[in-house]
Amino acid sequence: MTDKARLDFIRIVLQSAPAGQFQSMLNDIQTLNGAPLDQALLNEIQHQHETQTCSRTTGASNTEHPLASDLLAQLQETSSKNESVISRQEIVAGESSNAFVVRTYAERIDENNCRTGYWTAEWMVQTKSGSSQQADLSGHVSICAFSFEDGNVQLRSTQEFAQTSLSVTDNNDTPLSKMIQNQISEWEHEIFIRLQESSNSIRLGLKNIRGILPMTHTRLNWSLVTKRTVRNLQETVGN
Repeated sequence: MTDKARLDFIRIVLQSAPAGQFQSMLNDIQTLNGAPLDQALLNEIQHQHETQTCSRTTGASNTEHPLASDLLAQLQETSSKNESVISRQEIVAGESSNAFVVRTYAERIDENNCRTGYWTAEWMVQTKSGSSQQADLSGHVSICAFSFEDGNVQLRSTQEFAQTSLSVTDNNDTPLSKMIQNQISEWEHEIFIRLQESSNSIRLGLKNIRGILPMTHTRLNWSLVTKRTVRNLQETVGN
């Protein structure tokens, strides 16, 4: 394996780390590597991780866009109140003065029940020039649920949402920031529906291929594993 291929592999592995396991995996990789990774590579990987988990500017907005502060406050208000869930939100400046990016992150680590999960989303907002009454919204969501009881199972999914236009009209005087937050919530609900449908399909498929455990001579309960995996994700981002 070439040095470039090895470093690309390390990036992929660390980007796929389950919630709460990034630092442990980084330490293990450096041990297996036989020496600390190059500082420039470490800085790049750390920056990517902090961006994904919204831990660089937690709960902050670094843009002066007039919609940013209201939207951030609404997202924080509707975030999970479950103390076992860590959730973070941030808003950063976009490519122009009329644009900004909303990032949200939530994770739940439940080692007692051998499961973790995280949800990360990035939403791009582009308002019309000189207006706070019209905006285009698009984004994507990535999720990971990890169960490590009776075997290791990871459920991963990425969903893209095409650009949609929102505007305040005479018939709908809802503030634009609230309209954006409502659209994000609607898209997130769509993901839950799709996850539930996928869970049912996966459960039936795994049930057909489950094998006999060599020590107990019983079949691995894949149905239980998948149910726990999806339930962990729902608890991670649920209100």
